[in-house]
Amino acid sequence: MRLIGAFIIALLFFGSNSIFAEKILILAPPTSGGLNCRAIYDDAASPKSTTTIVASSQFHCANKGGLRVIHGIYGDEKQPQGVLLSCVGDTSERVLFACYFPKN
Repeated sequence: MRLIGAFIIALLFFGSNSIFAEKILILAPPTSGGLNCRAIYDDAASPKSTTTIVASSQFHCANKGGLRVIHGIYGDEKQPQGVLLSCVGDTSERVLFACYFPKN
């Protein structure tokens, strides 16, 4: 019985990760946000994908005193347009900077 329960929990865990997997996009330089966003893009590893841009933005966000990066894909699932991200402080209303990276 324990084995079946462990199997179901593992199936739910790994299944939920694949269901909610984020689409990885190759991104172009930012169109807004100024120097912070350009530095994030320049410091991100190649290829400039959603994953590398978010990792770079977390570093820059922490250096500016932010606590976390909130990001999401802009557009619909079939035709994503780019990635929006925000560096936020102790509350979601305290935005230190925000960037938009269009799909390349």
